[in-house]
Amino acid sequence: MKGWELLLIWLTVSIMTVLAIEGSGKKTVKVAVSDGSPGGFWRSRQEWKARWVREWRQQKVWMATWKKVWSPVDIKEWVPLPQTPDWKAPKH
Repeated sequence: MKGWELLLIWLTVSIMTVLAIEGSGKKTVKVAVSDGSPGGFWRSRQEWKARWVREWRQQKVWMATWKKVWSPVDIKEWVPLPQTPDWKAPKH
C-alpha cells in the first residue's frame, strides 16, 4: 500500500471513531403505540429556575459562599392527545 492510502484509511477510521464517541451520549426515546397512530406529542418549553452556586471568596483563607442564581431550564414533556368520545351526527 502506498503512503497516501494508509493516510486515507487512518483518517477515515479516526473520523468514524470521533463520530461514534460524540453520538454515544444521545438518548433516543421511543414510544410504542398499539394502533400505530401517535397518542400525543413532545412539547418543549423553558422555565427560569433558581439553583445554588458555590463560589470561593478570599479572606484570610479561602471561604466558600453560596449564592442563588437564576437560569433557564429546558423542559420536555409528553402531551397526550385527548380521547374523543364516540360522536354520531344527528339524523334529520
